[in-house]
Amino acid sequence: MRESVKTYLADLLAVEQQRDNLRERLESRIRANGYRIVTHTCPHGGEDGPWQYLDAATGEVLCEHPNYDSLMRCGDGRFYHADNITWQLSDDLPDPVAPADLSDGLAGLLADWVLQNPEEASELLGEL
Repeated sequence: MRESVKTYLADLLAVEQQRDNLRERLESRIRANGYRIVTHTCPHGGEDGPWQYLDAATGEVLCEHPNYDSLMRCGDGRFYHADNITWQLSDDLPDPVAPADLSDGLAGLLADWVLQNPEEASELLGEL
C-alpha cells in the first residue's frame, strides 16, 4: 500500500501543478479581454446581505448590494467569477484515479489533504 500512496500522491500533485499552470493562463487571458476576476461574499453571513463582489487578486470591494439577486446585475458584464475558473479546471483536468488497493475514504482524504497542503504533500512524497 505504501507504493500506492506514493503513486497517488505524485499523481495528485502533478494534476494540481497542471491546474495551477492552466489557471494562470486562463486568468491572464480573461484579464486581457477586459474582465475582472471576482469572488462574492456576504460579510455579515446569511442571505440577508449586504452582498459584495471582491476582486479575487486584491480583495478590493468592487460593489455591494442588499441582496444576492441585485449583486448578480453588478459589473456591467465585465466580472468573471473565480468559481467558473475552478469548475473549468476540474472539468479539463479531472482528479487522477486512485489505485485499486486504496479505499475510497483514504483516497478522498489524501486528495483533500494535497489540495490544502501541497507543500507538505511534496515533502512527504520525498520521504517515502
